[in-house]
Amino acid sequence: MGAAKCTTTRVAAAAGVSVGTLYQYFPNRDALLYAVKQRYLDALFGPLEHAMREAASMPPTRGLRHVIHTLLVAKRALAPTSEALASTLADVGDRRQVRRTNGRAREGLARLAASWGYPLGDAIGPLAAAAAIDGILGAVVDGHRSLLADPHFEDRLVAITRAALGGRPRKRVTSVRRARPQGSRRDVQS
Repeated sequence: MGAAKCTTTRVAAAAGVSVGTLYQYFPNRDALLYAVKQRYLDALFGPLEHAMREAASMPPTRGLRHVIHTLLVAKRALAPTSEALASTLADVGDRRQVRRTNGRAREGLARLAASWGYPLGDAIGPLAAAAAIDGILGAVVDGHRSLLADPHFEDRLVAITRAALGGRPRKRVTSVRRARPQGSRRDVQS
């Protein structure tokens, strides 16, 4: 439809309310579109952030699979909404809202990767992983939605994400104090 054709009159008519009622909640059309976009982003990234918190207690490959699976489920559920909003929201031009939400996802991925022991000295890995996932999923929604149902697609995203994070995580080392055998020097009393 495009933002130019998305008038408050049309939105009110589609919602079955008067324009006056719409203005009680939103001062103008851009505020309405901002709220719609925020609701969409919350519906997409809320489950993703929850999955990242859960994945922190899982082994890396299983955790990545869990996060990516959650993201794909959300993308599948929101694909029609994403398509409907794409042209309208692109015209509105407020990229800061999307950047903030993407930043939250990148930071969550960086914390998750660090908890698994990925070497993240310069944070390029999570940035590359998030950019790869975002770019691939954007292309999928734009024209290859059938890939969202392909079970091998999830495997490929896991592999791409692991590669972008820097390959294999380092093993987490926990300090373990060994018990000394009885009769060792410190156990012998003088």
